[in-house]
Amino acid sequence: MHSEGPIKVYVFRSVDVDESTLRGVMHYLRQFPGIMQFEELAFKPQFGRFLPLTLSNKRVAQRADDFSGRLRKTSVFFQPFNEEPWSNEPSASENATSVDEAFRECRVAFRLKPDDHLFLLSGKPNDQHFHTMIDLEHDYNYFISTSEWQALSFTDHVYPIVYQLVTAVLKQYMFDSREEAEAASHLRPIGCLMDRGTQRKDVSIKMRTADVCRDCQQRIHAKGVSGALCLQAFRIMESIRGHLLFRERYFLTRSEPHLVVDVSRRSLSIPELGPVPVVLNPLEFVLYQFFLRHPEGVKLNYLQDHTEAILADYLNMKVSGGLEAARARIQDLVNPNSNSASEKISRIKKKLQLNFGSDIAEPLCISGGHSEPKRIRLNRRNISVC
Repeated sequence: MHSEGPIKVYVFRSVDVDESTLRGVMHYLRQFPGIMQFEELAFKPQFGRFLPLTLSNKRVAQRADDFSGRLRKTSVFFQPFNEEPWSNEPSASENATSVDEAFRECRVAFRLKPDDHLFLLSGKPNDQHFHTMIDLEHDYNYFISTSEWQALSFTDHVYPIVYQLVTAVLKQYMFDSREEAEAASHLRPIGCLMDRGTQRKDVSIKMRTADVCRDCQQRIHAKGVSGALCLQAFRIMESIRGHLLFRERYFLTRSEPHLVVDVSRRSLSIPELGPVPVVLNPLEFVLYQFFLRHPEGVKLNYLQDHTEAILADYLNMKVSGGLEAARARIQDLVNPNSNSASEKISRIKKKLQLNFGSDIAEPLCISGGHSEPKRIRLNRRNISVC
């Protein structure tokens, strides 16, 4: 049973995980304030070619093999990975550390309490093919893979990572032991957070239902799990579900999304995809705002003809540095001999694709051939500015 005090959840990444992945995960989580308080840690361990988890001992390996055999007989969703086994040789060229050391050093460096939740995001494969795992040596240490989600249809890898993280915290308070949790898990996926989820497809089913079966609901009640924790976790799960359903249906309908432009926050959002916006820096936003106002498109080497209008929009954002500094930044942005505008267009595109997916983001991006006018193709009737 958990008291109503805050639950501290810390997340760090290994060096092979792109910073944008961690930033996307944390940005999503922070849209849902509540009893879980999320914080990223500036600690980046480096591993060898594979990630040797604490669980990779004979006892647990045998249990995993036994489970896989039973699953083949009971689950209509089971499909083998059909992947080559991981090499158990760390690369001699890498200054590799162990997972145990990484968790231990991180906890010491940031003075974490024993019951603070600590998540490691790593893109390295592990020797047991697990996408999520609790450290056998410490119940509040967790590993989540960031590289195993390419086969998960219709979504960006940030969403399954967030789902795994939030439900791992919730499950921690539902059971008194690992054995109890294992006994309560569902071998055959039923769309509950306690589905065993050996295959990525099973995780997709859980995310798309965002459900908790009746037995698990009764367990949550019997264990006295914090109502505030349940509320926050379910809100996040439901948001992910809405995102997935919109993405799936988009592939059928191909209807253009509705874009909300928040000028005060310099953000772009699609309500149907949930509460997580794309936040642009001032120069990116002023450039995006300019192309929104010119649906006919403008060639980049003609941006200098609009210097004063772009500068006025930039000054309206009340950026620091004064008029002269602002003018210098805008002059560089519109300079036809500078790559500043092209670089910012590329960064905006990357942010939109990361948050919304490539297909949905396509009409939202500033696009156009090298010698052609750049424009945002989205129908202006589908844009709301606030």
